[in-house]
Amino acid sequence: SNNTSVYGSAINNNYVDANTSLTVNAKTIFSNNSAQYGGAIYGNASMNITSATFDSNISKRDSDYENSGVGGAIFADSNENISDKLFTVTSSTFTSNKSYVAGGAVYNKSDKASISKSTFTSNSSKDGGALYNKGDEFNSSNNKYTSNIASNSGAAIYNENVLVSTKDTFNANNSNRYGAAVYNAANANMTITSGVFTSNTSGMYGGAIYNDGRISIESTTFGNATSKYNAANYAMSAGVFYNAGNASITGSTFTYNTALISAGGVYSNNYLTVTNSKFTNNKVTNPTGGIGGALFIDANESGSSYANVAGSTFTNNEASIGGAIANIGNLEIVSSGSGKKLVKTTFKSNK
Repeated sequence: SNNTSVYGSAINNNYVDANTSLTVNAKTIFSNNSAQYGGAIYGNASMNITSATFDSNISKRDSDYENSGVGGAIFADSNENISDKLFTVTSSTFTSNKSYVAGGAVYNKSDKASISKSTFTSNSSKDGGALYNKGDEFNSSNNKYTSNIASNSGAAIYNENVLVSTKDTFNANNSNRYGAAVYNAANANMTITSGVFTSNTSGMYGGAIYNDGRISIESTTFGNATSKYNAANYAMSAGVFYNAGNASITGSTFTYNTALISAGGVYSNNYLTVTNSKFTNNKVTNPTGGIGGALFIDANESGSSYANVAGSTFTNNEASIGGAIANIGNLEIVSSGSGKKLVKTTFKSNK
């Protein structure tokens, strides 16, 4: 503990040749390490980490080092000399790690990376409180992101390239600005499948997710019908999802989420499709001017917006204007499927 360095104060896994690699297992503990790049570990060669604990490591910003202050626990760097370099983390814990700029726990530039069956709790940074990804093939699966903090955007994940999230849970993450749990940047591509988002809070837009690129959301749960508003995702606008890019939502549920001004569930000012999804008991809490209890399609922000809603249900959603949907863009409401598999879009008991 209490190590200080520039690149990885505990371990510097620096590429020498194609045989350079790092394996960490046997319940190794990294605590209170400090560096400018990767508080505990820096690597630009292959790394495989299993059953490790990262606690209270920090990456500090230093004006003498360009782009420093990234990767509070780990900085997995890119390396043009290795086409098949791997960065993997399995069954590990990241708690109370911090970076000043990006990636409170992990900052990734490796093009082949995965983290699975791990927990991220109370990590913090400006962007990407737990994880910041710049690699073009990142997989996050069966991870738990809890109570992470971003002073700007993406308290759990900030994605700037290509990332696939499968069966991850996001609970009680907080960002001051955009995307309490997830921020997907312009020109980035992200897929979320079978995720669970509860009690995430954004100070501005996107109580769970903010998308500025391209995103696909499938079979994902936002909110909790049992805990009701105690588990609500919340933001000033877009209680769950703020879309400023290209987005598709399929087979997902939005339950008991809230926003102060507009879109208790989903806000979009660009291109959006919603298919076979359920919006129930979402609301905008402003009693005099709340807009779009479940969904708000807004052309004022971008000049044009398109949304297609197919085979979805809207029940008991609430807002002063548009209890279920408020539209000032181009909205099409249709059924999904055909014949015996036809699913109608329905609206019931919205207020």
